[in-house]
Amino acid sequence: METDEEEHSDTEDAIIFEIQEEFKTEFGLVTNLYQRKDGSMLACDNSEAHLLKCYRLENRQLRTIQEIKDIKVFDIEEIEYSEIIMSFVGESVIKRLNCEGAFEEVIDVSPFLIRAVHFTSSRNLLISVREKGDVLPLRTISQRKLLVMDSDGNHIHEYEHDENGQRLFTVIGRVATKHDAIYVTDYTSYDMDGSVMSLRYPNKVEWRYTGSSQPRFKFRPCDILVTENHRIVISDRDNNLIHILKTDGSVLSLIDTMSVGIRWPYSLAIDHSDEQLIRWTCNKGEMGSNLILPWFGFYQEFLTRYLR
Repeated sequence: METDEEEHSDTEDAIIFEIQEEFKTEFGLVTNLYQRKDGSMLACDNSEAHLLKCYRLENRQLRTIQEIKDIKVFDIEEIEYSEIIMSFVGESVIKRLNCEGAFEEVIDVSPFLIRAVHFTSSRNLLISVREKGDVLPLRTISQRKLLVMDSDGNHIHEYEHDENGQRLFTVIGRVATKHDAIYVTDYTSYDMDGSVMSLRYPNKVEWRYTGSSQPRFKFRPCDILVTENHRIVISDRDNNLIHILKTDGSVLSLIDTMSVGIRWPYSLAIDHSDEQLIRWTCNKGEMGSNLILPWFGFYQEFLTRYLR
């Protein structure tokens, strides 16, 4: 089932949106942002700077507490308090970042290449993989899978084909979960044109969201997360939109980030100190001025009505 915008009354879905604070970084593009449980933030750029930095917000300023250069991180996850694992562009291993800033290999899925990694509330690890070689075009021999493993790396299940034997994915970008529901961004082009899918065990597609009904550009879902009360939040870079979906894939709200002068919303991260707050990265229009915003500010009225 494909879903698009749903009709709502203006009163029901009225949103007041503002930016509370913003911080400029030296990144050309923040391709991944992760809020750690200790309050610090990991940010990386795997497209230009090949850099990973750990920030802490102190006295309303970002302080760098760790920096690793010449590294192309694809995805980040925290499996225990301060135990961080990462996947890397063009690699087959997941590595753990230790306290000294060194990496230790923990899972190897050779001959596949790893993309997204996600740790679930049931303590399973979801890993999206593909075969070696060019990402696109998709070929008959292409293998695009979502692996389910336990925390020790033992294989539990994998998603590759639906109940009719059709391929589920082209290129998985990001993965998010809530309870038994799995949500993935799936790309069909190098420009990240794609959709968001809801999966259920063992291989069922609950719905597929292809964007709003009147887009300025094709739907390009850069990142996805799920809030505590099961709202699905998606950044749509080229349309300058934040999509907020219900669990059935219908649209709860669309936020036009250009209304506050913000271009190209990209990475998303939940603030663990208050799971109603969402950090995000974007570009405000000047060259090399990607920003980390401590939370994308819904007024308290919106938080109470929609995200609690």
